[in-house]
Amino acid sequence: MSVIDNIMTLLKNRNISQVQFAVDFVNKGVKKQTITDWKSGKSNSYYQMIAEIAQYLNVTTDYLLTGAEPFPKELSTDETEWLALYRRLDPTEQLKYRAELKGYIKAKEKTKPN
Repeated sequence: MSVIDNIMTLLKNRNISQVQFAVDFVNKGVKKQTITDWKSGKSNSYYQMIAEIAQYLNVTTDYLLTGAEPFPKELSTDETEWLALYRRLDPTEQLKYRAELKGYIKAKEKTKPN
């Protein structure tokens, strides 16, 4: 997805209308027509305010630019425990258990109902 697709999807998912977005960014020169121009490819001025848009939508700039979910900044207690256990294994054991876990997840995904 493109940057503007990511922005539009986030607006929709957060129930923020394009009009409301324009009102909130009017000080940056955004009008309803500006958003229409972004969507049609006539303008990409959103790049100039990508940091502000990311903050407004509570996502990272990386997410807006790539659509990729970032790793959490902090690990949960369970994740920390898993990592500590993993690090106690030697490299051969790490490969073995990582492969087993991937196999388990694949098998589980195959049994999910559609």
